[in-house]
Amino acid sequence: MLNSQTNRKEKEKSIFHLEIQTDDDGNMHNRMFTYAALLNETYNKIEKDIVKPFMPIRQAVIYLGHLERDKYLQSKMLFELDFGYYTYQYKIMNISSIPYDEFLKDKETLVFAILGNFQSLDAVLVVDIIVESVLKYVDNIIERNELLIDILMLANLRKLSEVVEKTIKNNPKIMSNNIDFTKFPLYLEGKLDGKEEIATTMLQDKMPIEQIMKFTGLTFEQITALQEKMSS
Repeated sequence: MLNSQTNRKEKEKSIFHLEIQTDDDGNMHNRMFTYAALLNETYNKIEKDIVKPFMPIRQAVIYLGHLERDKYLQSKMLFELDFGYYTYQYKIMNISSIPYDEFLKDKETLVFAILGNFQSLDAVLVVDIIVESVLKYVDNIIERNELLIDILMLANLRKLSEVVEKTIKNNPKIMSNNIDFTKFPLYLEGKLDGKEEIATTMLQDKMPIEQIMKFTGLTFEQITALQEKMSS
Protein backbone atom coordinates (compact mmCIF):
# COMPACT_ATOMS: atom_id res chain seq x y z
CA MET A 1 0.00 0.00 0.00
CA LEU A 2 2.81 2.38 0.89
CA ASN A 3 4.56 1.73 -2.43
CA SER A 4 1.41 2.41 -4.42
CA GLN A 5 0.91 5.71 -2.59
CA THR A 6 4.52 6.66 -3.21
CA ASN A 7 4.26 5.79 -6.89
CA ARG A 8 1.05 7.79 -7.19
CA LYS A 9 2.72 10.80 -5.58
CA GLU A 10 5.69 10.43 -7.92
CA LYS A 11 3.37 10.40 -10.92
CA GLU A 12 1.67 13.60 -9.69
CA LYS A 13 4.95 15.51 -9.68
CA SER A 14 5.55 18.07 -12.39
CA ILE A 15 8.13 20.69 -13.31
CA PHE A 16 6.98 24.31 -13.40
CA HIS A 17 9.16 26.69 -15.40
CA LEU A 18 8.41 30.42 -15.14
CA GLU A 19 10.05 33.08 -17.32
CA ILE A 20 9.70 36.82 -16.74
CA GLN A 21 10.11 38.73 -20.00
CA THR A 22 10.44 42.51 -20.24
CA ASP A 23 10.71 42.76 -24.03
CA ASP A 24 8.37 41.55 -26.76
CA ASP A 25 10.77 38.85 -27.99
CA GLY A 26 9.65 37.31 -31.29
CA ASN A 27 12.01 34.38 -30.69
CA MET A 28 10.49 33.50 -27.31
CA HIS A 29 8.77 30.33 -28.57
CA ASN A 30 12.10 28.87 -29.74
CA ARG A 31 13.76 29.75 -26.44
CA MET A 32 10.97 28.16 -24.42
CA PHE A 33 11.06 25.03 -26.59
CA THR A 34 14.82 24.78 -26.00
CA TYR A 35 14.31 25.17 -22.24
CA ALA A 36 11.66 22.43 -22.34
CA ALA A 37 14.08 20.06 -24.09
CA LEU A 38 16.83 20.80 -21.53
CA LEU A 39 14.44 20.31 -18.61
CA ASN A 40 13.23 17.05 -20.09
CA GLU A 41 16.79 15.83 -20.61
CA THR A 42 17.68 16.69 -17.02
CA TYR A 43 14.66 15.38 -15.16
CA ASN A 44 13.14 12.71 -17.41
CA LYS A 45 16.22 10.81 -18.52
CA ILE A 46 16.87 7.11 -17.98
CA GLU A 47 19.55 6.45 -15.36
CA LYS A 48 21.19 3.02 -15.06
CA ASP A 49 18.38 1.43 -17.08
CA ILE A 50 15.85 2.66 -14.50
CA VAL A 51 12.93 4.54 -16.02
CA LYS A 52 11.66 7.14 -13.56
CA PRO A 53 8.00 8.27 -13.59
CA PHE A 54 7.63 10.96 -16.25
CA MET A 55 7.25 14.47 -14.86
CA PRO A 56 5.20 16.80 -17.09
CA ILE A 57 6.85 20.13 -17.83
CA ARG A 58 4.56 23.11 -17.40
CA GLN A 59 5.88 26.42 -18.70
CA ALA A 60 4.65 29.98 -18.48
CA VAL A 61 5.92 33.41 -19.50
CA ILE A 62 4.90 36.57 -17.66
CA TYR A 63 5.28 39.41 -20.14
CA LEU A 64 5.78 42.89 -18.68
CA GLY A 65 3.96 44.50 -21.56
CA HIS A 66 3.19 48.12 -22.32
CA LEU A 67 -0.51 48.69 -21.63
CA GLU A 68 -1.18 51.55 -24.07
CA ARG A 69 0.90 50.06 -26.90
CA ASP A 70 -0.48 46.56 -26.50
CA LYS A 71 -4.03 47.82 -26.98
CA TYR A 72 -3.26 48.26 -30.65
CA LEU A 73 -0.32 45.96 -31.38
CA GLN A 74 -0.37 42.19 -31.14
CA SER A 75 2.56 40.66 -29.31
CA LYS A 76 5.27 39.10 -31.47
CA MET A 77 5.60 36.26 -28.98
CA LEU A 78 4.07 32.99 -30.16
CA PHE A 79 2.90 30.49 -27.54
CA GLU A 80 2.40 27.49 -29.83
CA LEU A 81 4.52 25.55 -32.31
CA ASP A 82 2.86 23.10 -34.71
CA PHE A 83 5.33 20.45 -35.87
CA GLY A 84 2.72 18.45 -37.76
CA TYR A 85 3.11 15.27 -35.73
CA TYR A 86 2.76 17.10 -32.41
CA THR A 87 2.15 20.57 -30.98
CA TYR A 88 4.22 22.37 -28.37
CA GLN A 89 2.58 25.01 -26.17
CA TYR A 90 3.28 27.17 -23.17
CA LYS A 91 1.20 29.80 -21.39
CA ILE A 92 1.83 33.51 -21.85
CA MET A 93 0.37 36.28 -19.74
CA ASN A 94 0.64 40.05 -20.13
CA ILE A 95 0.87 41.32 -16.56
CA SER A 96 -0.26 44.81 -17.59
CA SER A 97 -3.67 43.36 -18.50
CA ILE A 98 -4.35 42.36 -14.86
CA PRO A 99 -6.09 45.00 -12.70
CA TYR A 100 -3.55 46.43 -10.27
CA ASP A 101 -5.86 45.93 -7.26
CA GLU A 102 -5.85 42.16 -7.82
CA PHE A 103 -2.23 42.16 -6.64
CA LEU A 104 -3.14 44.13 -3.50
CA LYS A 105 -5.16 41.27 -2.04
CA ASP A 106 -2.08 39.50 -0.70
CA LYS A 107 1.18 40.69 0.85
CA GLU A 108 3.16 38.26 -1.29
CA THR A 109 1.95 39.84 -4.56
CA LEU A 110 1.36 43.51 -3.80
CA VAL A 111 4.73 44.68 -5.18
CA PHE A 112 3.56 43.61 -8.65
CA ALA A 113 0.61 46.03 -8.51
CA ILE A 114 2.89 48.71 -9.97
CA LEU A 115 3.02 46.64 -13.18
CA GLY A 116 -0.72 46.00 -13.39
CA ASN A 117 -3.55 47.76 -15.21
CA PHE A 118 -4.32 51.11 -13.56
CA GLN A 119 -7.84 51.02 -15.08
CA SER A 120 -7.64 54.62 -16.39
CA LEU A 121 -6.86 55.95 -12.91
CA ASP A 122 -4.18 58.59 -12.44
CA ALA A 123 -0.77 57.01 -11.80
CA VAL A 124 -0.12 59.24 -8.77
CA LEU A 125 -3.35 58.03 -7.15
CA VAL A 126 -2.59 54.36 -7.85
CA VAL A 127 0.96 54.65 -6.52
CA ASP A 128 -0.42 56.22 -3.33
CA ILE A 129 -2.87 53.31 -2.95
CA ILE A 130 -0.05 50.79 -3.45
CA VAL A 131 2.18 52.47 -0.86
CA GLU A 132 -0.71 52.63 1.62
CA SER A 133 -1.28 48.90 1.05
CA VAL A 134 2.32 48.23 2.08
CA LEU A 135 1.71 50.17 5.29
CA LYS A 136 -1.48 48.19 5.88
CA TYR A 137 0.09 44.76 5.42
CA VAL A 138 3.54 45.24 6.95
CA ASP A 139 4.35 46.56 10.43
CA ASN A 140 8.03 45.67 10.50
CA ILE A 141 9.98 48.72 9.32
CA ILE A 142 12.84 46.76 7.75
CA GLU A 143 10.50 44.47 5.80
CA ARG A 144 8.37 47.47 4.80
CA ASN A 145 11.35 49.37 3.45
CA GLU A 146 12.48 46.32 1.48
CA LEU A 147 9.05 46.10 -0.16
CA LEU A 148 9.09 49.80 -0.99
CA ILE A 149 12.50 49.49 -2.63
CA ASP A 150 11.24 46.48 -4.61
CA ILE A 151 8.29 48.56 -5.82
CA LEU A 152 10.66 51.39 -6.69
CA MET A 153 12.80 49.06 -8.80
CA LEU A 154 9.81 47.55 -10.60
CA ALA A 155 8.39 51.04 -11.18
CA ASN A 156 11.38 51.74 -13.41
CA LEU A 157 9.88 49.32 -15.94
CA ARG A 158 6.83 51.59 -16.15
CA LYS A 159 8.90 54.81 -15.92
CA LEU A 160 7.21 55.62 -12.62
CA SER A 161 10.25 55.63 -10.34
CA GLU A 162 10.12 59.37 -9.68
CA VAL A 163 6.41 59.16 -8.81
CA VAL A 164 7.00 56.28 -6.38
CA GLU A 165 9.98 57.97 -4.75
CA LYS A 166 8.07 61.24 -4.29
CA THR A 167 5.09 59.37 -2.81
CA ILE A 168 7.32 57.53 -0.34
CA LYS A 169 9.14 60.69 0.74
CA ASN A 170 5.90 62.67 1.15
CA ASN A 171 4.08 59.99 3.17
CA PRO A 172 4.17 61.07 6.85
CA LYS A 173 3.77 57.46 8.01
CA ILE A 174 7.07 56.42 6.40
CA MET A 175 10.47 57.28 7.83
CA SER A 176 11.95 57.76 4.35
CA ASN A 177 15.24 58.94 5.85
CA ASN A 178 15.81 55.28 6.77
CA ILE A 179 15.64 54.27 3.09
CA ASP A 180 18.88 54.66 1.16
CA PHE A 181 17.56 55.76 -2.23
CA THR A 182 21.09 56.18 -3.57
CA LYS A 183 21.41 52.38 -3.75
CA PHE A 184 18.59 52.25 -6.26
CA PRO A 185 19.97 51.57 -9.78
CA LEU A 186 18.31 54.70 -11.22
CA TYR A 187 20.90 56.86 -9.47
CA LEU A 188 23.81 54.88 -10.86
CA GLU A 189 22.92 55.13 -14.54
CA GLY A 190 24.95 58.29 -15.14
CA LYS A 191 28.23 56.78 -13.98
CA LEU A 192 30.75 55.27 -16.37
CA ASP A 193 30.63 51.93 -14.55
CA GLY A 194 26.95 52.28 -13.72
CA LYS A 195 25.92 48.97 -15.27
CA GLU A 196 28.39 47.05 -13.14
CA GLU A 197 27.22 48.86 -10.01
CA ILE A 198 23.61 48.09 -10.89
CA ALA A 199 24.49 44.43 -11.44
CA THR A 200 26.38 44.32 -8.14
CA THR A 201 23.38 45.71 -6.29
CA MET A 202 21.09 43.18 -7.94
CA LEU A 203 23.48 40.30 -7.16
CA GLN A 204 23.51 41.38 -3.52
CA ASP A 205 19.71 41.14 -3.61
CA LYS A 206 20.11 37.60 -5.01
CA MET A 207 18.25 38.36 -8.24
CA PRO A 208 18.54 35.78 -11.06
CA ILE A 209 21.39 36.34 -13.53
CA GLU A 210 19.02 36.27 -16.51
CA GLN A 211 17.02 39.18 -15.08
CA ILE A 212 20.23 41.11 -14.37
CA MET A 213 21.30 40.57 -17.99
CA LYS A 214 17.98 41.96 -19.25
CA PHE A 215 18.07 44.93 -16.87
CA THR A 216 21.71 45.97 -17.37
CA GLY A 217 22.62 44.70 -20.83
CA LEU A 218 25.71 42.97 -19.40
CA THR A 219 26.69 39.51 -20.65
CA PHE A 220 26.52 36.31 -18.62
CA GLU A 221 30.33 36.25 -18.46
CA GLN A 222 30.53 39.84 -17.17
CA ILE A 223 27.99 39.16 -14.43
CA THR A 224 29.61 35.90 -13.29
CA ALA A 225 32.95 37.74 -13.20
CA LEU A 226 31.35 40.28 -10.86
CA GLN A 227 30.07 37.41 -8.72
CA GLU A 228 33.56 35.98 -8.41
CA LYS A 229 34.92 39.43 -7.57
CA MET A 230 32.30 39.85 -4.82
CA SER A 231 33.06 36.45 -3.27
CA SER A 232 36.84 36.90 -3.30
